[in-house]
Amino acid sequence: MDTDGRGCRTADQGGLLRYRAGGARRDRNRRPYSGGMQDAGGGGLDAAATGPWPALSVTHLDRHANPRGVDDPTSNRTGALTRWVVGMLWLLAQVSAGGVAQAAPTEAEVTAWNAQGSAAHDRRSLDEASEHYRRVLDADRWRDPTPEERERALALAPRLFLVAGEFFPLKDLVAVIHPDRPIIGYHLFWEDDLDFPADNEPADHEIVWIEYQPGTHTVTRVQTYLHGYVAEGAEAVADANRHGGRAWIGVEWGKHGSLPRGAAEDAAGARRVLEHNWQALHTSGRRLPDHPLARGWPQKFEGDLAAYTTFSVAFDPRPLLEGRGLIRVSRWPNATIQQTCLRYNFAPKTEWPWLAPIRR
Repeated sequence: MDTDGRGCRTADQGGLLRYRAGGARRDRNRRPYSGGMQDAGGGGLDAAATGPWPALSVTHLDRHANPRGVDDPTSNRTGALTRWVVGMLWLLAQVSAGGVAQAAPTEAEVTAWNAQGSAAHDRRSLDEASEHYRRVLDADRWRDPTPEERERALALAPRLFLVAGEFFPLKDLVAVIHPDRPIIGYHLFWEDDLDFPADNEPADHEIVWIEYQPGTHTVTRVQTYLHGYVAEGAEAVADANRHGGRAWIGVEWGKHGSLPRGAAEDAAGARRVLEHNWQALHTSGRRLPDHPLARGWPQKFEGDLAAYTTFSVAFDPRPLLEGRGLIRVSRWPNATIQQTCLRYNFAPKTEWPWLAPIRR
């Protein structure tokens, strides 16, 4: 082998390959094609390596590789070897550049990433949570609703009923439609929770889940997130269907626990939670009464338990949902809301009712 004056090795007249590091100069008689470079006279391939390696040009030179004629078996063997070398170099280049497709992650892997994101989110490690959430949504993309899905999300939005004197407004509402099951999660974000002015979560995140008969607006189940467990009411489904699929939801004063119709009468469930919260807010008052971030907030609930559980002020959240258009289709509500809907932090909550721990 000789050099070309630039320190690059070249083939002699009987050689098979030539190569040059850097690949700065191309032969004029070669034209590009989808698999690399092809000699204009019908020659071989030029595989240019990418990634961390310098470009490597490899050319099968027919005019030198087969000086004794196309039927020469030795030339055929060396030509095959050349093609093998070129193929291996192309494969290495693709691996370096990420061009070879990776196996799709399994459902278990995506679920684990989402759990890691929720755990980081819950401890307010937001950069870490975002990295996990992005990984989840790269693997299982959210999408915008179809016109039919959007219309259903608006049609089934709950009717909210507040306690007189509710201090905090509803600041955002996000509807997340499950892509495979007939259920919509309505994620309500109130201005704050009376007991938590300093938790670095400038919103109180609550959820209403509405299950429906596919292809209709007939409600089949109404559930809510209520301070760590899932609440249901005996009258909720019938009441919703009497109102075109729109469920009645009572909203707890100051803390915004969501109650389906009839849940407040469940002595072993929601009723016990409401009595506990009313007792605390009525006697000792809210937590951190002197905190500067809670200036101007109510100190106590002045009424009795009957007043605390009287949900008489109607509020329609549909204009907020329709106006801001925060309707998504996704299996991963916390990730989707954090990555595509809200610019402020919020507490991640149980994403779907079947994932909630059983509370005894």
